[in-house]
Amino acid sequence: MIEVTFKFTESELYQGTLAIARSRTMFRAYRAIGIISIIFFLYMDITHNVTLPFYAFFFLSFGLYLTFFVELSCKIVTKKYIKTNAQITEQTIYIFDEKSYQFSGESFSTRMDYNKLYDVKEVSDFVLLRLSEGMAHALPKRAFSEDQFSRFKNIIRSVQNLKSTFKAD
Repeated sequence: MIEVTFKFTESELYQGTLAIARSRTMFRAYRAIGIISIIFFLYMDITHNVTLPFYAFFFLSFGLYLTFFVELSCKIVTKKYIKTNAQITEQTIYIFDEKSYQFSGESFSTRMDYNKLYDVKEVSDFVLLRLSEGMAHALPKRAFSEDQFSRFKNIIRSVQNLKSTFKAD
């Protein structure tokens, strides 16, 4: 059994929300389309010796929107979470055993089987217990000791039919 305790700061909550958003396939598609639109605008700007046509600015604004909207929306969502959802800033305890995990705070408690998870993914500062493509529990890696994290990875890897992605040891 592994017990992990943490409390999110506002900055950490933003980074966790952003990590969840970035783990989605659509994020990469939006970012790629946005960058291509910006490059197309720059190409038009360089090749036109006269004033750019109006539609060229559409590519610039569309590209900037698709490239940066995730960061902006995560910032807005984080502020909204903090104002409207007291649970998000409570001290949270996760308990992992061989068959399931439990998480609880001052005003909530939930137990989940690992087979309900979509996948488990380690990103830079977080471990994402993904419930679906766009929903996840973000656990800061700082909450785990080295030994706990190693045992956690072994538990997750032992669950049959659960996809997990961890950085190289």
